[in-house]
Amino acid sequence: MLSIHLPVPWFGPVRILILVGVDATPSSTLPGHIKRRVRRPRASRSSSLPATFLSSALAFVVALGWIPIRTHQPDVLVALLLVVVITSSGASGSRSSVLITALIAALAFTFFDTEPYERLIISRQPDIETAVSLVVVGIITGELAVRVTRQRRSDHSAAGDLNRVRAASSLMALGEELVVMIGSVAEELAATLDLRDCWYSTDPLPPGTAVVDRQGYLTGDPAGPTALPVWGLGQVLGYFVLETRTALSVRQEQFLVAVTLADQVGAALAAQAPTTAPVDPVAPGPSDPVPTLRVVRDV
Repeated sequence: MLSIHLPVPWFGPVRILILVGVDATPSSTLPGHIKRRVRRPRASRSSSLPATFLSSALAFVVALGWIPIRTHQPDVLVALLLVVVITSSGASGSRSSVLITALIAALAFTFFDTEPYERLIISRQPDIETAVSLVVVGIITGELAVRVTRQRRSDHSAAGDLNRVRAASSLMALGEELVVMIGSVAEELAATLDLRDCWYSTDPLPPGTAVVDRQGYLTGDPAGPTALPVWGLGQVLGYFVLETRTALSVRQEQFLVAVTLADQVGAALAAQAPTTAPVDPVAPGPSDPVPTLRVVRDV
């Protein structure tokens, strides 16, 4: 169990108990911060690699399995089966997977199923046409499968973004505690932008820190931590610090969702502290009193 004391000028001391989701961090490291550690699993280098390997192996197996009947059946039939395999590789959403599978299928078809057998040579003109058609048709149908898969993922992502915004709005509408709302929005930002860590702070940022603007564009060097300003009543009241595993590479649409989530926090802060002093999101400013979150572990 974690005990959180929030001495805020417009609230007075507040004690909140949080059972899950917050790390116990020494208060000396958290001046002006509301920090909820968000650890996300490390992504693989390429999620399409397993799909590429499986589809390429399947194309090889299909061409190899045709050997017992290759002298009794036209090779057009195995070419059609290989087109189906190439098309299925597009379900991974990766064009490179389609191209690699098409290449493996063409080589396997040439080596196992065309005369002279077991050689990468095609002696008959119809077999050359079949091999070319195999590659061309496979790439076209694979590209269609890639586009369908990506569109479905985009629709799913859009629905997830909408749910995140609705969840943040619900917390505000239901009068949830400010600390809980900020921690929840930090988790939603981590999920939206695939972050390693995310927290809210009211301390001025070091010069040169990358900042997300209101239009969803990133200004500054994205190699280090990035700041997402929290606006309220036309002023920057604080910001979310976005910490990534590598240089931040996010679509503008995702940043716009992040800006909308930050606006929910800004509206809540403005409603509860209409006289809060603005925070300069880039340059250090005067040492104005800022909210301080102290996290201690009950014994």
